[in-house]
Amino acid sequence: MPTSVRVDFSSLLAAPIYGPGYAIDCLGVYYGSVDTYNGMRFYNGDTLITGIGLLDDGTLTGTEILAALGGQSGNQTSPNSNVYVNLFFQPGEQFTAFEFYTTGIAIEIDNVVSHIGQVPEPASLALVGLSLLGLAGIRRRRV
Repeated sequence: MPTSVRVDFSSLLAAPIYGPGYAIDCLGVYYGSVDTYNGMRFYNGDTLITGIGLLDDGTLTGTEILAALGGQSGNQTSPNSNVYVNLFFQPGEQFTAFEFYTTGIAIEIDNVVSHIGQVPEPASLALVGLSLLGLAGIRRRRV
């Protein structure tokens, strides 16, 4: 019975239109009748992303979603167990693939939406930071 469906954006992210520096930074999914035996995993390549809040183990479980919303496992009518889950990832948390899994009999998902964002390079971030400091310095001199 355990099964999963993985959506991997690695080939798309390697296309000339994107290339290095791009990753998925948002995932939205309508999760119907959330069950404790279902969940989502997030990957960079074949490696689970870890160390991020509820995703400290790379997995967002049905149990964690239900606990956050006060829902009940398998409740098909409660608005706390049938929810649109929106996940936003900061630079360094972004991923290239996600997977829905179940160790039970079903997982109900619909309206899966993702967004491809650019991962800022450290040099670019440093340049933006220096630019902001320079603008602040100019403003102080004029005042």
